Amino acid sequence: MRAILIDPRNKIVEVMQTSGNLHKDDFFPGIYDLLEVNCIDIVRLPLTKEVMYVDDEGLLKPNYFFELLGCVQPIGGKALILGDDSEGGSIGSVISAYGLKKLVKFLGGPLDLSHLAGFRVIEIGKEKIT
Repeated sequence: MRAILIDPRNKIVEVMQTSGNLHKDDFFPGIYDLLEVNCIDIVRLPLTKEVMYVDDEGLLKPNYFFELLGCVQPIGGKALILGDDSEGGSIGSVISAYGLKKLVKFLGGPLDLSHLAGFRVIEIGKEKIT
């Protein structure tokens, strides 16, 4: 199915073909490998039926970042955009990669934006509490 990959390290937005769908066991491992992550999160894109798979821990470590118009915070690491079938499954993306490029701003990296993750480490005596 048609997907769009955003790669902030190489500063590219490209159309690609993926196999499988959300109802098959091989779909998620493929996304983990493609995005090079251990945990994923799904971001709904405003005004579309598209979803963006991102690194759930992307803000917690030094990373290459990008901003996408309409998203409230930078995204750390690669992202994969697919369509949503409104029933919990995935379909091919219909967004134009050319149009999407105009909405993406690459921030460079590796940057440490962990302060945006909404928590901080507090040292008490010899213990660290997160």
